[in-house]
Amino acid sequence: MERDYKLKTAILLLPSRLILFLIFQLSFALLFSSLEYSIKFWIVYASATNIISISLLFYLFRTDGIQFFDLFRFDKATLKKDIMHFAGITLICVPVVIFPNYFLSTSLWGDAIIPFDMMFKPLPLLLVYLLLFLFPITIAFAELATYFGSGLSKISKIE
Repeated sequence: MERDYKLKTAILLLPSRLILFLIFQLSFALLFSSLEYSIKFWIVYASATNIISISLLFYLFRTDGIQFFDLFRFDKATLKKDIMHFAGITLICVPVVIFPNYFLSTSLWGDAIIPFDMMFKPLPLLLVYLLLFLFPITIAFAELATYFGSGLSKISKIE
């Protein structure tokens, strides 16, 4: 019974971020009667989704007897090795991400900056400053905890 509950929770948790984002996006589009206008605020919806996801994760982890921030503790014994692995993976991944993006954008639209212009529209300056802080922090805590801390760990334990 307990195992079924944890499996259902993990399965529901994985798409929850997408569903929350869609709810925010569609609500804003309906409120302003414009999907196009609402698109420029995608980073606001993502941040709100992250905050709700983190709140949900706090609750779910507490019911499992786990402290949320325990997921993000560093093991001091392996910290140097972990930093070296991270640096190596970053050196490999950056070109793997950037070059295909550049060539695909250039081949599709003739200019690599067009996807950037499509994603990032002018926002009120105060909101930009808030989101520069809020978005990167909340996305790290929400995504890592959702996919690796909860979803993957619960699904992998099911026999």
